[in-house]
Amino acid sequence: MEKPPTTPLVRGQIIDKDAYSIIGATIIVDGSTKGVVSDPNGFFELDLSQFTKKSITLTVQYVGKETKSIDVKIKELPKSLGQIKMKDAALQ
Repeated sequence: MEKPPTTPLVRGQIIDKDAYSIIGATIIVDGSTKGVVSDPNGFFELDLSQFTKKSITLTVQYVGKETKSIDVKIKELPKSLGQIKMKDAALQ
């Protein structure tokens, strides 16, 4: 019996240094307009089926936090990135 095709999804949870969920963080695929916003519990899910490269970079941003880049290999999807901890941005 053949395995049904899986959608190349990446998911995770955005948290701060104290392990609190970050609501409304943006997760964007570099070089595209594809992205999502984390939900009230900090979770996100992003469908990467439109991307044909072997890997992509996700950029995670939130006001007052350092921007974080995460490399994702398309062939390893679907997968969870687990908890992504964002550090406080340095005050200028």
